[in-house]
Amino acid sequence: MFFLSGQVLGKPKDKDEAFEMLKKLESNKHTVYTGLFVLINNNGKLKKVITYSKTDVYFKKLTDKEILDYISSENVLDKAGSYAIQGKAKEFVRKTKGNIETVIGLDIEKLEEILKKV
Repeated sequence: MFFLSGQVLGKPKDKDEAFEMLKKLESNKHTVYTGLFVLINNNGKLKKVITYSKTDVYFKKLTDKEILDYISSENVLDKAGSYAIQGKAKEFVRKTKGNIETVIGLDIEKLEEILKKV
């Protein structure tokens, strides 16, 4: 889930909305949350762990042309926030604070920590 100034940025409904989202993200910090639910069966005894990861993403200033070129070259309609940090949009990012895997979709480090404890 992407948050910018208290607003949730989900998947855009069309390319115009994708453009608007990326314009909002430019030159700003937004926060990405990824939930993690692990259900462990230990000899019939179920244990569940519910947690999340949080990463702040700082976009640099973008031109309209950069955004339009990105939208025309990537499938932005299936991406929350209209971008995938592991793709061409990595050029939009000035810095991140937290685990980048949270933005990609699954915090493997956090999952490994949980599994090691059980």
